[in-house]
Amino acid sequence: MKKSIHPESRRRFLIALASGGLVAPALLSDNLVRAATAPPFEVRLAPKFYPTSNHFPEVDLTGKVAIITGASRGIGLAVGLALQAIGAEVIGTSRTPAAFPGHPFPLLALDLANPASIQGFVATVSSLPEVQGAGGIDILVNNAGRGVVGGVIPVEPNLYFAGLQTGLATLYGGHVAVTSSLLPALAARSVSGYARILFTTSVQAYIDGGVDIGLTYGHGYTASKRATLSYANALRRILDASGSAIKVSTLNPLWVNTDIASGTRPIFLQPVDDNGDAIDDPNFQLLLDAFRALVANGLPSSYAAQAYVQLLTLTNPEANVVVGSDSQPYSAQGGTDSMIELLTNEMKQSAFQWKAGPPRI
Repeated sequence: MKKSIHPESRRRFLIALASGGLVAPALLSDNLVRAATAPPFEVRLAPKFYPTSNHFPEVDLTGKVAIITGASRGIGLAVGLALQAIGAEVIGTSRTPAAFPGHPFPLLALDLANPASIQGFVATVSSLPEVQGAGGIDILVNNAGRGVVGGVIPVEPNLYFAGLQTGLATLYGGHVAVTSSLLPALAARSVSGYARILFTTSVQAYIDGGVDIGLTYGHGYTASKRATLSYANALRRILDASGSAIKVSTLNPLWVNTDIASGTRPIFLQPVDDNGDAIDDPNFQLLLDAFRALVANGLPSSYAAQAYVQLLTLTNPEANVVVGSDSQPYSAQGGTDSMIELLTNEMKQSAFQWKAGPPRI
């Protein structure tokens, strides 16, 4: 009696056939199906680049209230201006609002590393006429951040651990506190069917630093951004499961031209001089020079802002996207090729690797 081919074996055969790895014979036994292999192929990264060239706005943001942390300059300022241009009411934050007189939109005081500052900020936001009149907040962009740079092995332990604590609070813990405190105001607005929370994370949130000696000096930044990425996706999942209309997304920029690397603005984990240059560590200085050069040649912040506006004007935005492009000149400015090479190399040492080859049998 003719032996029939098991449905699962047939499925594998069809996969191999579709890939061009097999020439269909008149009859194929189950054993031959199991022995079949697809031709080798290269595993490659496929970033979800934003902004896209074919975006069509699905949501009108006119009159919607947007809170943007870290909006005195850089990406936060660019996002605020872009939202203002399409009719949103924008409220930003800064650690030093008084340093920015004549700013194009209001700036409230907020230091994410200071719990008392966060409490005061939340109280102020809750009492704003724009928030009370609208019945809540439509958009929260968790954007504030600083660079965190320094070696893995402490040179000065007090400086090192204080810097790590400040960096983690600024890039992660503070965002969790602000988001948690403003969730009721976002939930109030979500009744209308729209509320959004965005997080500025980083492509470095996907890097473990194990294949590039230079990136070991950025371990504090990478760890903090990865923590924020994890929190944002956990928040998205629980809100989606509850049926909430609040949508959560992370934007993971490649290099963007801001002042994150300028002078003494970063949080340093080892000694620097008054100009923010390394003391007695030429390797650290090489990293700082490269860091500043990459940022100086980075993507325009206005280009990055387009990505934020596109997600905010979609009915069902992507959960996680890369702010960048694989097309010139943006590919070179963002460092796309070097980042893909780095992530591909890191994939080889991962505990959970992607591997080229046929389906498991």
